[in-house]
Amino acid sequence: MNKRVLFTIIGILLLIFLLSIGALFLIPTLTSASQKTAATPAPTIAVTANKTVNPTTLALRTNRSDIINQIAQGLKLSPTQLTTDLQGGQTLTQIASTQGVSSTQLQTIVSTAIQTSLQASVTSGELTQKQVQAIIKRFEKQPTQLDRFLAGRAIKKGTPTPTVSATPAQ
Repeated sequence: MNKRVLFTIIGILLLIFLLSIGALFLIPTLTSASQKTAATPAPTIAVTANKTVNPTTLALRTNRSDIINQIAQGLKLSPTQLTTDLQGGQTLTQIASTQGVSSTQLQTIVSTAIQTSLQASVTSGELTQKQVQAIIKRFEKQPTQLDRFLAGRAIKKGTPTPTVSATPAQ
């Protein structure tokens, strides 16, 4: 009988010990679950256009009005009239034809206007003469791009590359 009482006491003590250990781990978990925790701020994603502009595009944008003035002068039009006609849907070839200028003369007018207008960029080292010649050839091969450029509409070569940066919301 002594053994039975001893085992019972040891069992009760072991049970009390296990319950107290469980309570030590369980109570902090229960109390922290009932408290409100601050939410982690969700990151916001800001998309910005890539700001790098190639030197050719920059030189063309900078000298656009000069190029328009020279082409308009070669076609015996005002720059405003040339731009208005292009924005109205006429092509440079149609405008030149209306003005009695042949396609060969038009190519000469365009290449001279581009060459003269971009000469300052070549002199400053922003562009090379090879780049200027490539621009002239591109516009000769793709006159619709020249029409869009002169009319003030963007040449669709692609969309800006987005730059993604994650910052936490506040």
